Amino acid sequence: MELEYYKVWFEYRREPRSPLTKEEAAKAHEKKTPYVVVVKDDGKMKWVVSVNFQSYYCDVLYLDKNAEKIESEGYIQTGDQLFLRDRRIRDSKNLIAYLFETDGKVRRSVFGEDDQLLEVTYDELDVSSHYRDMIQFGNYTSILPLEKKA
Repeated sequence: MELEYYKVWFEYRREPRSPLTKEEAAKAHEKKTPYVVVVKDDGKMKWVVSVNFQSYYCDVLYLDKNAEKIESEGYIQTGDQLFLRDRRIRDSKNLIAYLFETDGKVRRSVFGEDDQLLEVTYDELDVSSHYRDMIQFGNYTSILPLEKKA
């Protein structure tokens, strides 16, 4: 697994912009300035971790072989941990979005090809597996699928 650091991810062009050295990215993390980590496996971009330090502490984009986003996850900070707040999955026709609450409430929204809302359902589930260890600079494994628990 290789890590590359950048200032931003340009989603439209499916590429990172403004490279950072490891030292510059470490300083950004220390100062809580947003930055992006491109995680490569066998030389190919596999995930993009956007570290925001905002209401969403970080996001993970799952990329296909063409660097198109096929899934994403958003994490919020809860104490000294991260909580998987939302997950978005695109299939061949629809976008399915899940919004998780720490109390177990879940909203599932399905959007059609033209981003039209097709369906909304509500449910409850055990979200104890949605908690992750806080990421540290250079160590993002708790939010990558290598360690995914949910």
